[in-house]
Amino acid sequence: MKKISQILLLVLMSISASLSAQEKELYIQYDYHRNFIFNIEDELTDNKKANDLNKSIKATSSSRPPKKVEVFSHGGVIISKEYSSRIGSPSNIVNGKIVGDDFEWFCNYVKKDYSQNILLETIEGTIPRHEFVLKEHLNLFNWTPGKETREILGYNCNKATCTFRGRDYVAWFTRDIPFKAAPWKIHGLPGVILEVFTTDNLVKWTAKELKIRPQQAMVETPFKDLKTLDIKEYKEFIQKKEQRSIEMHKRFVLEHTGDPKATIRKHVPQLNSLEKFELNLKE
Repeated sequence: MKKISQILLLVLMSISASLSAQEKELYIQYDYHRNFIFNIEDELTDNKKANDLNKSIKATSSSRPPKKVEVFSHGGVIISKEYSSRIGSPSNIVNGKIVGDDFEWFCNYVKKDYSQNILLETIEGTIPRHEFVLKEHLNLFNWTPGKETREILGYNCNKATCTFRGRDYVAWFTRDIPFKAAPWKIHGLPGVILEVFTTDNLVKWTAKELKIRPQQAMVETPFKDLKTLDIKEYKEFIQKKEQRSIEMHKRFVLEHTGDPKATIRKHVPQLNSLEKFELNLKE
């Protein structure tokens, strides 16, 4: 009888520990750096105004502060929330600086649901507004493990690399945290990714804060209110968006230089898009 009681006690302790783990969530805040890539043709123009404009754009893009990305992981569901842009107007300006403001953040979201093997991502239009939600499966990233190790936020991390939709990625992840988590739609590694970047220096996410805390209410997302696209429909959307980008670029340069033949770059399809698809664009 005593032995049975001991076994029951161990079972209850095991169930209690399991429930306790389920009631926890992982919260990570990342710094998200997004740069611009420029072609060598950027400097090849006879128009001085175009050259000056190009230099100004480069200086502005290189000095942008990082954006904030929050990741919430619990119960097999991971939500990534990117604070994309501020909308609204400043309430007061003193000596050219904003003092207090009425801005609200426009956020983009990615949801990874491992129980259903589904990934959802909000798709932004040409203005800060959610237009669609992209639906894919959680089998997009095929990582190759490396031998290198390093420490991030006190955790031992391993290196892994992969190529995804036209860009090469390097990730540093740890197995020492009993959760899965990563920013954006990145997935496929056993543990928590604390840093990931593209080798062309277009983007980089670096974990700055990490907490294991009591599980909170699921972050509200706009997925249910949006039309769902599959990957084919998404490529068609990107095609139209990139074509509009070419036309906007032409008008922008003409407005600032007065020269219809001037250019500050040759358009390369999706040069600064995180995912590159084969498109049929007209210059």
